Amino acid sequence: MKKPLFVIGVVVLTVGILLAAFGTRQVPYTDYETYSAQNSTVIVNEASKISNNDYYAYYRDFDAGEQLKIEFSAVSDLSIWVENEDEYYKFTSSQSHSGIWAALDVTSAEATVTIPNDDYYYVVILNENTHSVAYDLKVTEYWTSLETREIIRYRPDYTLNFVGVAIVFAGVILTVVGAVTKPSDLEDYEDDEELSTLQPTPIITTADTDGETELLEVMEKVPSEIICPNCASEIDAETTFCPYCGSKL
Repeated sequence: MKKPLFVIGVVVLTVGILLAAFGTRQVPYTDYETYSAQNSTVIVNEASKISNNDYYAYYRDFDAGEQLKIEFSAVSDLSIWVENEDEYYKFTSSQSHSGIWAALDVTSAEATVTIPNDDYYYVVILNENTHSVAYDLKVTEYWTSLETREIIRYRPDYTLNFVGVAIVFAGVILTVVGAVTKPSDLEDYEDDEELSTLQPTPIITTADTDGETELLEVMEKVPSEIICPNCASEIDAETTFCPYCGSKL
């Protein structure tokens, strides 16, 4: 006969082992990531005309590392520069000047120019012809910025594993207690001490002789068999040890 407490302990122990071994979960959480974003914007896009011996200039404050993409075309030769504020001052003062990029006496040009330092930079177009010249100019600014975005990450959650370990300890305790505890199958007696003090019940029988009742026999009826409190087997009442499980009576 299986002991209920022992069986419960085995079940609890099994559940605890499964949780401890396989209870790890991957839990999502929100994290933030910094990344480099490429940005661009068209800062000049025009079709215009420059008078003879005149110039056009566009300027703006740029940061080092930014890039300018120049797309230029004209019906006659023109000169175009990209230069900083000092070089532009020389240009307007009719001094010798240079830029970080230049295309002289061209009808078309295309280039990508990297800004070397934080400064004001000018896109200058010079018409040295004796007549007006129509042109098209497009300047696109490119820059890199650090942006932050939300991303979903996963991390392990060991809560169920710890719960499983606690359940394992509880299962071990229940299993051990269930293995050593004797089941009580005798409903008439509360414990072994009461069973050991059981006394035989005297039985008195009488018979009539010449109208008188005489005591014929007084005998004691002693139980010939008892039930082992450990394995519930029927054994001889005079036996000291259970022949089936070896328990002392």
